[in-house]
Amino acid sequence: AVFGTDVIPFEITGIPTGRITYGHRFLGDAADISNADDYEEELLGQHVIADPEKRKNAIRTQIQDIAEEAGWQVPIEEGLLEEVTNLVEYPTALSGSFDESFLKVPDEVLITSMREHQRYFPVKNKQGQLAPHFITVRNGDHLHLDNVRRGNEKVLRARLADAEFFFEEDLKHSLESRLPKLASIVYHEELGSMADKTARIEAGALQLASLLHGEGTLQQTVQRAARLSKVDLVTHMVDEFPELEGLMGEYYAIHDGEEQETAKAIREHYLPKQAGDALPDSEAGRIVSAADKLDTVLTSIGIGRIPTGSQDPYGLRRQAAAVLQIYLDGNWSFDLFAFIQKLLGLLDENKLLNRPHEDVFKDVKDFFELRFRQLLKDRGIRYDVTDAVISSGWSLPAQAVAKGDFLMSQLSVEEFKKDTEAFSRVTNISKKSSPGRPDPALFKEDQESSLAEACIQVEEPLQTALMERNVEQAYRHLQSIVPVINAYFDHVMVMADDEQLKQNRLFQMHQTASLIRQFADFQQIVFHSE
Repeated sequence: AVFGTDVIPFEITGIPTGRITYGHRFLGDAADISNADDYEEELLGQHVIADPEKRKNAIRTQIQDIAEEAGWQVPIEEGLLEEVTNLVEYPTALSGSFDESFLKVPDEVLITSMREHQRYFPVKNKQGQLAPHFITVRNGDHLHLDNVRRGNEKVLRARLADAEFFFEEDLKHSLESRLPKLASIVYHEELGSMADKTARIEAGALQLASLLHGEGTLQQTVQRAARLSKVDLVTHMVDEFPELEGLMGEYYAIHDGEEQETAKAIREHYLPKQAGDALPDSEAGRIVSAADKLDTVLTSIGIGRIPTGSQDPYGLRRQAAAVLQIYLDGNWSFDLFAFIQKLLGLLDENKLLNRPHEDVFKDVKDFFELRFRQLLKDRGIRYDVTDAVISSGWSLPAQAVAKGDFLMSQLSVEEFKKDTEAFSRVTNISKKSSPGRPDPALFKEDQESSLAEACIQVEEPLQTALMERNVEQAYRHLQSIVPVINAYFDHVMVMADDEQLKQNRLFQMHQTASLIRQFADFQQIVFHSE
């Protein structure tokens, strides 16, 4: 423990501090550190590259040099590079080979075996095909590399032989024949087995497919993919490599003669597995994935397993966020919360909710709202605009996102600020009224009738434009009543002395505010002074 040239004196478990440190366990020796500035250089003399970035760059450069010399492509996965960097002190990269016969096993299996078991970097040829070679990193110098290579090849041969055995054994039994085994896997003690979850996924996926596309071939694909979605969990390969779930399901489904779209949906229903991951590419994959994730979120919250703080053992936040991303990516337009209510009804019928239905729905809605707020934030939508959009309802997420994007584009437009002032004036005074319908017979001023007529003319085209997600057109319809609103407040005293007149005008303000809030709660928008 040295500061400058001085030793900082203290003891840890009876061992006093000093100037001595030690290098590589085989190649190094003791080093006397007379000055802290010399620490890195002294360790390098003892075959230790102390700076992790220099160590990482050395590994990357050596791998690239080997690849260039051999005419290979080596995809360097950053997580693996980081791990290897922290496993070695003095890295020396070298290549090895394995028997070409192993290439009949899916590439992902071989790559996973090399990466997870041995921390090897897989090698591809110039055409991007997996080659029967690997690169590993030795913690040492360049001496006796042939011995090191042979040792690594021997170990890998055994690993790949295991993977080959698992793959061939799995191919002896179809996914369909393995379905009964799902009943032996407990999904959750309060929610039944994996077979029970699969049945719920199938039912939910069918409901969603019907809602989106009606009856047809897609629904058949969705049903088959949902039914087989979890079966690879009982295969040897996924038992050995859990990270291959879904992928092996696709391989085995294709081997069993399932339709290509069915097999693809089996793989895709796990996507996205983490933030930034790819989304399902096919409609069947999107539907089964959403059904799976909705079931996980709804059943967990239904039994009171709501994440608190940083605790989220079932990954519910990620699952809810994924549902929203899939909804938007699929360009879906159904009422998300009406569908969630339907699924909760089915869960309630099957006695899988241990709390009142409406309490669960409220918690689910609040839970999804937090994820949706984060989604809008990630799109660059300001907090006040987010409040304005969400306050008007966001059961149609794609429509709500479109509103948020549009409102953000208008913030610097002077006319928009004036529109917002007019809308906010209505919504603000409407808070003083309870819901009710104004009586045209009580209108005393022409502006009252004009506002009522303007709202009637705007309502239907506004709703149509919103349903078509043409939010700019919807806004222009709403904007058309701004002059009428301004004229109203110029000539009409809402809080009149006559109680009946005042109440009728408050009813009209409430009715007009309801129309405005179909787009957004403009009162939430904040204009910052220059």
